[in-house]
Amino acid sequence: MIFIGLLLLVNTAWACSVVSVDAVGKQGACTGLGECDHGDEVKFTARTMELNLDFPYYLSTTPEGTYYPADFPYCGQGTPWTSKYNFLSINMDYECDSDAEKLYCLFAPKENPDFFKGKEAQWAFDGINEEGLSVSALAFTHAFYEPTEMPTEDVTSVCYGEFVSYALSNFKDIESLEKHMKQPGFVMMNKVPEVFGLQFHWSVQDATGRDVVIEYNYHMPGKVQFYENTVGVMTNNPDFEWHVMNLNNYANINIRGDPAFPTGSQKKNFAWVQEGKPMMVPNQLGTGANMLGIPGDISPPSRFVKLFYTKAAVVAHEPPVVEENVPASGLAIAQNLINQVWIPRGLETVHHLGHFKLQGYTQWTVVKVPRQRKFYYKGYADHRWRVVDLSQLTKQDYHSNFQDTLIDFQNYEMDMTKKFKKKNKPNQSPPHPQEERPSSKKAAILKKLLDLMKE
Repeated sequence: MIFIGLLLLVNTAWACSVVSVDAVGKQGACTGLGECDHGDEVKFTARTMELNLDFPYYLSTTPEGTYYPADFPYCGQGTPWTSKYNFLSINMDYECDSDAEKLYCLFAPKENPDFFKGKEAQWAFDGINEEGLSVSALAFTHAFYEPTEMPTEDVTSVCYGEFVSYALSNFKDIESLEKHMKQPGFVMMNKVPEVFGLQFHWSVQDATGRDVVIEYNYHMPGKVQFYENTVGVMTNNPDFEWHVMNLNNYANINIRGDPAFPTGSQKKNFAWVQEGKPMMVPNQLGTGANMLGIPGDISPPSRFVKLFYTKAAVVAHEPPVVEENVPASGLAIAQNLINQVWIPRGLETVHHLGHFKLQGYTQWTVVKVPRQRKFYYKGYADHRWRVVDLSQLTKQDYHSNFQDTLIDFQNYEMDMTKKFKKKNKPNQSPPHPQEERPSSKKAAILKKLLDLMKE
């Protein structure tokens, strides 16, 4: 029963997505579709986390000087390290030593159910460090980490489950991380064969604007691949190269606007006459036909395609800018793009493992801005964005031990009822409706909206 449940976990659990947009600063300018002088360009990267287990995720800081024994439960003994950089991350505490029943503790081999007994670790899934390096772990069950021939000299072994913490605590940018991981002695460790373990590939950005996918796949087992993520999108299985090539299957999609059927071909084609005019066919039923063919399901290939073409259309017609509180805000665009692949509870097929219900959904969402050192996040039920500005944190702040829980189902609503209650003075008759209209305020808003619509 547990084995079947774990297979279901592998096949249905993870639906993580990433999308990045480049916003132009005040020194940049855009003319035409996608043709920009980038100036002070800032990258906004949004990601979702979907898992059919309700892990107790929390956001916390880790100070430089933190010691890691490199004994993550899924792997053998790795190479211990001490963090060089302060960072902020979304984590789960992995521990199976208490009496509390935990689903992830059931991942031990059937022959040795106490395999994880007494083992503890902080499991980081996403984060950003003080230098602007940003790392997101996304499920990738096609991973194969260790080389067929293990190195024997100057070996550094890192468990894949600890890679987010390892990267954020040791490197300031992608260049230094890549140089380190491509050394002959660097080994990304596989899970130990007898246990079930979730595997990953990683989406990584830094303050320079570089955006890569780090992947170990079956094409070149044990050899790390750094793919420049020029498409700015990432999901799960299969490998990144496959996803990018698959975009060619949707080349008919026209991001520039709705298609128009030649009017000369419509002369004899109509279904009925309305107000003396024939209703010609074929014709548009509304806008959006240019995107016809984009998949709508939540599988990894479909989410990749949907995010890529949706982003392409949005950026072409509304080039993102760094400035906030405007329609073309890069932050707002990133937040709304990632909403395209939001998964509500109940949409994925529900499975059971023992008396646990496995139900995948978007548990949390983040937007990271490496150049600005900002980390935005929200949970499932409360859609207010919270933000941590790392540029405002001192080295002592990283020792705060504060944790902000991400998984809860507390709704938030702003009660506006009192705003609509009339504050009449005693014995005062209600004024005429015309006197109540805040005409000057409405006029200012209308003028602003009209200005925004001008080319």
